[in-house]
Amino acid sequence: MSKRYFLFLFALCIFSFNAVSQNKEAVEVYDFDSEPEILKTRSSALDKTHPNLLNPQIAKEEHETVTKSWTKLHRDIAQFLEANDFEWETEESQIMILHKFYFEPNGEIHTYAFKMMNEEINESQRRAYSDLMTKFAETYRIDIIKDGQFAQCGKTKYLN
Repeated sequence: MSKRYFLFLFALCIFSFNAVSQNKEAVEVYDFDSEPEILKTRSSALDKTHPNLLNPQIAKEEHETVTKSWTKLHRDIAQFLEANDFEWETEESQIMILHKFYFEPNGEIHTYAFKMMNEEINESQRRAYSDLMTKFAETYRIDIIKDGQFAQCGKTKYLN
């Protein structure tokens, strides 16, 4: 094989990889408090098409696996927020958030909606959290693979 041919194949591979990675749609992140109108329609439509695996009636035989993946997801979120120097800017010792994660069959997050239950968290911090969660969701993949899209929805407490 000539060097030119090898370089051509290498460049073609790089171009193909970039084209595939650029085709991934952006993750959608919504704050129930900031975007309630969008979420009334968007979230209810997703709830109909994405079974919530945390519901024991939906994933009876997988309940332990799903529960472990939920726990790991939130541990990873807490580590990501800490690594990015995120501060809740409140005196409250616990932060409670209602989460709605919607996944592709391969475990990638395509939509995330949240509601902060602590009223003391200001708009600026909710926006900062939303921005960080967008970055987190762009690369995170849960350890569950299904034949169709699915969800994990529930409340979580984070220590402040």
